[in-house]
Order: sequence, then C-alpha cells, then structure tokens
Amino acid sequence: MKQKWMKWAAVTAFVFGLGISFNSVATGGCNTCYLSCKAGYSNCIASGGSATYCQTQYVYCRAECPC
Repeated sequence: MKQKWMKWAAVTAFVFGLGISFNSVATGGCNTCYLSCKAGYSNCIASGGSATYCQTQYVYCRAECPC
C-alpha cells in the first residue's frame, strides 16, 4: 500500500513540475518578461509619469511574470 502511494506521489510531483516548466517556456521565459516590464517602466518615466506610479506598475508587471 505504501509503495503505491509513493509511486502516485512521485508521478504527481513530476507532472506538476513539468506543468510549471512548460508554462515558463510557453510564455517566453523570465528574462523576456522582465525586459518587457523594464521597457514599460522606462516608457512610463519618459512619458512624464511619477516615479512612484511607474515603480508600482513595474512591480505589478513583475508579479505577473511566470517565474
């Protein structure tokens, strides 16, 4: 009984890990997302946005990255 449970747990962990891995690859990875957020921050500052507002938007953007 314990052996069946261990197999099931190992397979579940493996599948979960693959799902996370494929999600990062499918969305372009961390670096692409971070660069996009940085560009958005730079554009915000260049268009006259306050540093506080632009920083807040940057933090929200980074939180959406799949990393």
